[in-house]
Amino acid sequence: MANLVRSGILRGEKRGHSVVFTLEEVERFEKTYILATEASEHIGKKGSMTAVAALQRLGVPPIAPYSELGGYIYDREQALRALDSLTQNRWSAA
Repeated sequence: MANLVRSGILRGEKRGHSVVFTLEEVERFEKTYILATEASEHIGKKGSMTAVAALQRLGVPPIAPYSELGGYIYDREQALRALDSLTQNRWSAA
């Protein structure tokens, strides 16, 4: 979480030793970005590395290096579009 705040991807207000986020900011983040674990769940899989591998094969890069954010985060629209095309291709090939 701290890496997201430091990078400016998630904006919060520092209060003492904590950071507080408005509901609007959380909703903006959720509308704009998708974590790898949620992306895996979207295609019916568990574990973030399934989505990371699939998105890498599909040419969808994370929004920043893993080393910078401490996790894999993607542009939601781009990732879901790519993953949906993957699952559509799987069903149409069957």
